[in-house]
Amino acid sequence: MNYEEWSKKAEDNNSLLSNEYFNMQVGLTYSEEKIHELEKKSEELAVYFLKNWKEPEEVYSSCVGAISSARTVKSLLKLHDLRKTEIISSKHKFKSQPVNWGTWRQFVVNAEDKARKEVFDEFIQLTTKISPLIKDRFEKSAEIFEEYNLDPLKDYLMEHKISLENLKEFLVDLRDGVKKRYLEVFSETTQKLLKREPKYYDDLYFMRNVIYNDLVNKFKNINPMNHVKKTFVKLNLDPSKIIVDEIDRPNKYPSPFCSMVRIPTDIRVSYKAENPLNDIKSVYHEMGHAIHGTYIKSDLPYENRCLHSMGLAETFSTFFESLASNKLYLMEELNLSEELADQYINRSKTIKFITLAFYAGNSLFKMRMWNEKIPFEKLNDIYHQEIKKSMNLEIPGEYWQLHHILPESLMYVPSYLLAYANVCEMKEKCEELGGKRWWNNKKAGEYILNVMELGNKSPLADFSKIKPDKLIKGMNNF
Repeated sequence: MNYEEWSKKAEDNNSLLSNEYFNMQVGLTYSEEKIHELEKKSEELAVYFLKNWKEPEEVYSSCVGAISSARTVKSLLKLHDLRKTEIISSKHKFKSQPVNWGTWRQFVVNAEDKARKEVFDEFIQLTTKISPLIKDRFEKSAEIFEEYNLDPLKDYLMEHKISLENLKEFLVDLRDGVKKRYLEVFSETTQKLLKREPKYYDDLYFMRNVIYNDLVNKFKNINPMNHVKKTFVKLNLDPSKIIVDEIDRPNKYPSPFCSMVRIPTDIRVSYKAENPLNDIKSVYHEMGHAIHGTYIKSDLPYENRCLHSMGLAETFSTFFESLASNKLYLMEELNLSEELADQYINRSKTIKFITLAFYAGNSLFKMRMWNEKIPFEKLNDIYHQEIKKSMNLEIPGEYWQLHHILPESLMYVPSYLLAYANVCEMKEKCEELGGKRWWNNKKAGEYILNVMELGNKSPLADFSKIKPDKLIKGMNNF
């Protein structure tokens, strides 16, 4: 079997596996037996590559990751199951059913302060039910990567073409650069909404909903899916190939996501409605992922088409999400009044401050975990330390185990922050080509297409010289 034959088999298998995982996450029928079979096949293909080739480098590292995934899939599937059956409230209900991990975010939107705290505290205590699975998965993954002289952090740095020192500098500069204004904005917001200073259970996923509560009724007639598709068309981009699942099923994954089942022909988006305002950001974000996937050139080699970095992937989703914070866009495309657009943008920027602080803490935590080889039993303390530095909140260290990304992905969270910095550059270029209303300009659309279609060879895939300066300046001017 030559490399071309191998890459076709790998892509076919990954597509079948992605389909099963998508069905699992959206609450449709899936087969655990088939997932195990496909993960085993993925492992066999990865081992074959590693025995026969050292390059392309991206494929080499992805094969190590595939082996890790295959050998830890039982722990991951069990974690998905236990979060629904064990992370469950004994006191509070949502839609007549006990609040569980999957409905937690929806519950807190309209819950009383006392109830939110009770659910948060109870879920923190229940992390002991899932800790062994997370520990087992991370420790096995570390062992597998070590066999090939890698670890998840080294792999991540290589994917993003950035050094450990540069990534740490980027994150620390960003954290410290927005911290003063973040603290002011967060305090002002909770004083206004909750008549008190921020508490440890005022997490991002509560704040990003409650902050818009009094505006929700003014957005009921807005269909974000229709609007984002119209915007794509104006940019000469075709969204018709994107498959969208927006049904609210009890076992559906609570976070919106995009699954690139096969690039560029089978790209899917899933989300559960939280409130009309937050759905605007969610839909624009995931559709940004999806339009990227559909426009990666089909004739690119496997490593360039299918193995783009997470930072690059988040760039296009974050770029289109940023339209929801553009005053002209909100007024002219979503038909908001100037007053309503200003209110929405101001609150969105508040949430972005909280997001930057939260993700910076999460990112530095994950970097320390792998770089310092910290034992699992000490990770809760490390998380508490890093999140305190970023958010100035005494969040229980166990919280990271309840997150949707931190206990599942070996490395991911810095990608959002790298993407934010990339987006600053993209917006500058689009305005240069198409003016302040660049979303109406096909030249801007052509630029977006050009940086999307190259896959892993996009100029935006190189993070070696990334700086947070423009991002910090833009935030602190708020």
